[in-house]
Amino acid sequence: MGDTANLIRTIVTVMGIVCFLAIVFWAYSRAPKQRFDEASNLPFADEASDRPQQAPSGQTAGSLGAKQ
Repeated sequence: MGDTANLIRTIVTVMGIVCFLAIVFWAYSRAPKQRFDEASNLPFADEASDRPQQAPSGQTAGSLGAKQ
């Protein structure tokens, strides 16, 4: 029984190391670089829509529809 438990532990450990190395290899390979770059900019995606829009000739966005 003890030999079987040690064999299972060894197999699980080796499989864990192989999975870890596969994930590290995938993360540092060039294939997902574009996706990672896009994902890294996601926190800043809403900033452009949060700012008031700049109107031409120095008017603010709120005064565009106002009659003069």
